[in-house]
Amino acid sequence: MGLTMLRIIFALTLTIFLSLSTPAWSQDSLADSWSKVWGATVEAVGKTAEATADTLNDAANATAGALGRAADATSEALDRAKEVTLEAVERGAQSTLDTVKRERGKKKRGRPAPREFLATVQRVPDGNTIVVRTADFDSVIILLYGIDAPEGKQPGGDEATAALRPIQGRLVTVLEIDVDRYSRTVGLVYTADGTNINLDLVAQGWAWHYPEYCQEQPVCGEIKQAEEEARAAKRGLWAGEPVAPWEWRKR
Repeated sequence: MGLTMLRIIFALTLTIFLSLSTPAWSQDSLADSWSKVWGATVEAVGKTAEATADTLNDAANATAGALGRAADATSEALDRAKEVTLEAVERGAQSTLDTVKRERGKKKRGRPAPREFLATVQRVPDGNTIVVRTADFDSVIILLYGIDAPEGKQPGGDEATAALRPIQGRLVTVLEIDVDRYSRTVGLVYTADGTNINLDLVAQGWAWHYPEYCQEQPVCGEIKQAEEEARAAKRGLWAGEPVAPWEWRKR
């Protein structure tokens, strides 16, 4: 409660008290006092109303100003967000384009020349895998490129492994074609007399041409042809009704 209102209330209380306790001969004087007090009260109320109105106007102006500034800031933030988003999209599109160009460049240049090295066959784990020791005494796992043989527990698995085992202990030449996701070398293997072991196993009927992974190299056509001839002659696995190992692994 403001100081002015306290003064008004005090004056009114005092006037009423005096009017009740003052003799009749002083009633005129009290009437004058009452008029003065009333006038002061009306004036104080008017001033209070004006002050309240001014305060409300100031508050309204301040609020309007704050809202205007907030709207401007929001608009600026949205504009900046749009700019940042467009820049990010443009950078992403450019990055994608650069990646596509690099991949196309790689395809045009082709793969690096295959790595060729001599090694001695140490072990024959299955019908399309050998372990060799290089001249540096490194032990390397070789997956025979372009072919697939029966799994160990699959019918024909033991026979396919046995068909590959004669090269154990022999010196071979490995032509590295690729490296798989397990860091194993995928390659063509040749004996000293030039026999392509990959092709020879398929020709004997103990392995399949693996079309999913053998399409680019010239030898892939030869391997496919060798499988067709082994099938027709019912050699090796084709004497029965074998299941392709990639189908067997799905079971």
